[in-house]
Amino acid sequence: MNLFNDTTTVDMTKLYPNYKPVPFDNTYVLYDPQDPLSLICVHLSLLPIYIMIFYTSWFLITREIEPVIIVGGHLCNEIANKIVKRLFKHPRPEFHKDFGIGSYSLTYGMPSAHSQFMAFFAAYFICIVMFKVDHLSMIGKLGGCGVLVLAMVSVAFSRVYLLYHTIPQVAVGIMIGFVLGLGFFVVSSMAREQPNQLKHYLTG
Repeated sequence: MNLFNDTTTVDMTKLYPNYKPVPFDNTYVLYDPQDPLSLICVHLSLLPIYIMIFYTSWFLITREIEPVIIVGGHLCNEIANKIVKRLFKHPRPEFHKDFGIGSYSLTYGMPSAHSQFMAFFAAYFICIVMFKVDHLSMIGKLGGCGVLVLAMVSVAFSRVYLLYHTIPQVAVGIMIGFVLGLGFFVVSSMAREQPNQLKHYLTG
């Protein structure tokens, strides 16, 4: 028997009656190949993954602790998203109402995880640009903040355009993510300042 030419298929539902696979979160995107804007929206929807790849590369190349701290914040943000989804249990738009059945993070659309991720990212780095970057002029800082806001809004738009979320769902995601991003910046900044303040106190 040639195993390589064996075309026999196995019905997983018979072997495992409870086998109900769902697409991996954040990577499964349906779009209209005839619509150029739809393809652009796919890549906008994948922007959170591109950002996570950037964080990983940043850490591997520089060995700095900063990307680890930021990813920790994103993890807290993601946990908050899943908790709120369980509380609201708000369905996705009709076109994707059966998307990810069996998974709270995929089945429900309130709040949008992509929008919340990007809002956290935008809020945190807006604070970095405004309060930690000294070599930029105010115009440069405002320009950087504008790019971050544009990225956040573009991802939110893509989720609505691709029919994965409603406008209220992405709006709530943006609000939660932005608040958590600001809060995480404040907390992480205070945590970093404490050792310096203690050292200053001990050395007089």
